[in-house]
Amino acid sequence: IIDADRSQYHAGAIPIDDIVFAADSELERAAADKGTPLAEVMSLAVLLSPRFRAFYQKHIRPGDDEAPLRIASYVAGQAWESDNLAFPDLIASGLDADKVDYLCRDAKACNVPLGIDVARVFMRSAFLHVPHHQIPDTLRARAPEDRGSTVFVVNASGMDTVEEVVNARALLHRRVYAHQTTRNAERLMARAFTALAEDDEFRDVLLLWTYDDFSLLRSLASRKEPTVQRLVQRIRTRDLPKRAAVFGAWIAIERRLVVGGDPAAESAFRDIVGAQLSRVFSGLHEPKSRTELEDEIADTAQKMASLLGVDPKSPPDVNVVLPIPTASPVSQCFILDHDGTLTGSREFSAAGPFVAGQDLAQAEGYVCCAPEWHSLVHLATLRIFDEWPVTA
Repeated sequence: IIDADRSQYHAGAIPIDDIVFAADSELERAAADKGTPLAEVMSLAVLLSPRFRAFYQKHIRPGDDEAPLRIASYVAGQAWESDNLAFPDLIASGLDADKVDYLCRDAKACNVPLGIDVARVFMRSAFLHVPHHQIPDTLRARAPEDRGSTVFVVNASGMDTVEEVVNARALLHRRVYAHQTTRNAERLMARAFTALAEDDEFRDVLLLWTYDDFSLLRSLASRKEPTVQRLVQRIRTRDLPKRAAVFGAWIAIERRLVVGGDPAAESAFRDIVGAQLSRVFSGLHEPKSRTELEDEIADTAQKMASLLGVDPKSPPDVNVVLPIPTASPVSQCFILDHDGTLTGSREFSAAGPFVAGQDLAQAEGYVCCAPEWHSLVHLATLRIFDEWPVTA
């Protein structure tokens, strides 16, 4: 919700955009296609705060003044020692402890069976010190040129465990993180935040992060804005808008349906169909935001109801759930081949790109609404998509 429109949020007195820009600059990510994730930025802000550093140095690692800085560097995926790439890779790589931990934890909480053999994952891994010339070309830019580096490697015989993690991550994205019910509820929450654009309590990220799910809903429900109260009640009672229409990723991308400035869908589309063809598609239609689309569908449905003399007695509550795969590409890890050479996991296995392509091809978007508006919203959606403005 925050990433969709970061310019509207702040942390204390500092705009979120300024904080993210500072993090990108410090981590030399300003020119990258994808900057530092907001959750990572806020974690770094906490780790580097005087209060946390004082606590950690007094109670956890007395006398070790650099400990919080080391932790922050690993969270950011940066090597504290330039020739030691192993520790950052334990936290942020294609096969890291953090990923394995949250996948197993979330799968257990959601009762989704996963096929990850955790013991075997790390039994087939080790730290190795290797000369610079033996580091794979695709990973060499991270290593110092004048000496060898310590790297975290997975034995080639355990490569199937890496693929297990990739597939497990994709499965959880489809069945939990990006499931239609999850995205539907998230869209209701986003609309409630939009309706409270002038309420500063819901623009301070540091304050928002002190809430759990229930206290956030209670705080939202205490507002006197009728739209917010109605949306919160829908979330609390799981009375979510029902699907009135389904559309695929190709329709959204061809029509340049803007997703809060997130280029993930268009970049995935380019990877599959090629840059030239994607440019042809992107020139066919004028871009449109999700909010604009929701408003147009609701307005068209209400006009249809008026013409037909139908009065559903409630607002349409149109929710557009976008068909955008949220699983970002899996980072590489080092693989030790059977002949003793090192290679990157992407060269050794096509599991990552295959899952990403499959995820995009299977992605679906939904237009949801209040049940009594189902037929009218379905017809309104067909009309809006059919009459989408075309560029000159």
